[in-house]
Amino acid sequence: MNFEDDDIENFDFHSQYFTLAQESDENTRALIANCLHEAFNLSNDLQDTSLLRDTLHELLLDESKVVILTLVPNLDRLIGCYCN
Repeated sequence: MNFEDDDIENFDFHSQYFTLAQESDENTRALIANCLHEAFNLSNDLQDTSLLRDTLHELLLDESKVVILTLVPNLDRLIGCYCN
């Protein structure tokens, strides 16, 4: 897959994270839980991060022990990003 500079700038990774956090596959949700803090870090102060915050809400409500245990080590970073 080749991306042009415009494609990369216009790629909506917030919605991709949100979509993947709702996947039925537990491993996919755990992967998103593991790297959600990076998505917040890639966002700038002017971007609307409401979808990333919604993604965090979805993951916090997840019934999978694997997803929750994957999310926990990054909660301190996520809370800091969430509040900014």
